[in-house]
Amino acid sequence: MIMKEKILPSEKYEVLSTFSSNPILMISGFLGGLILALLLFPLLIPLIQKMDGEKLRGTVVAGFGIVGLLGAIAAKLLQGECKINREAYKRMAEFRIPLVYPFFFLCLLVIAAVLWPRLISINVATWIAVPILVLGSAILSFGLVVTWRFWHILWLSILSTVDWKTIVETRNFNRQLKISFAEVNRYPSPLSLTIMEIDQSKQLNSRAMKRVQEELMNIIDKNIREADAIGRIEGGRVVITMAHTGSSGAVVQAERVKKILEEHLKSLDAKGERITLSIGISSYTSDMTSYEDLIEKAQLALCQAREDGGDRISIELTEDGKQMTDDREEKVDKN
Repeated sequence: MIMKEKILPSEKYEVLSTFSSNPILMISGFLGGLILALLLFPLLIPLIQKMDGEKLRGTVVAGFGIVGLLGAIAAKLLQGECKINREAYKRMAEFRIPLVYPFFFLCLLVIAAVLWPRLISINVATWIAVPILVLGSAILSFGLVVTWRFWHILWLSILSTVDWKTIVETRNFNRQLKISFAEVNRYPSPLSLTIMEIDQSKQLNSRAMKRVQEELMNIIDKNIREADAIGRIEGGRVVITMAHTGSSGAVVQAERVKKILEEHLKSLDAKGERITLSIGISSYTSDMTSYEDLIEKAQLALCQAREDGGDRISIELTEDGKQMTDDREEKVDKN
């Protein structure tokens, strides 16, 4: 069963901001600021309508540049805000520390205080002007933050090369695997992990690779039990957890899925080559202390299958790390 968890926007941004380079992060914030300046431009028409052409041009360029720069600074603040609140969440804290909203509020309040005498021709008492400026800045800042954040994340998604979806799916899968591992560690029962990788991954372009991976996951999902879970980990590798299944049962399941997949993928090729799969399998043993041990052994088994030429299954069978390999000419001996 494919694990389909709703991906929150905050989780998507946290991944993008963590793994993207600082220049990309600040450029996307700057572009978000430019769009914000474009939306704010009509509000400044009363201020600039009396300016001549040269002065008007300089004022507009300076205004857009300043708002864009503020957007770049806000991008770093938003990154820090995500890190702080993520750590607070880990400590089970029930509060969030905002950084971007106060920044926009203070900037807008300063700008409003400077422009107030130029925009308002009548004299207004200080005790009336100050609450108006503060309340107006507070309300407008909220809308500006929401708008800027939307465009910032959109530009970051476009400019960043980070495969955020796979990273989020990996985290979700690891979280589920951690729960399954804790259960079998407390109440001993078989648990196996299968990792699949396309041997021709280097020959396929990124778009074709993603299409093949999606097809793999959909086909596997139709040919596994309801108790099994399928996901993806770093590198786009497809991974399956098989509850209450030992190594021999995992081999039978992997071989059956492998044949079905290869039949379905006959219509696809990589530079004229037949698309094949390498599979690594590991099973829970009493010497494992973490779910990461299960993943590590399956990764080692997968590497062994690739080193042996690919198009085969490599199984981690014993606690001493001994591996066995299966391909079309060899059959796996059951222990």
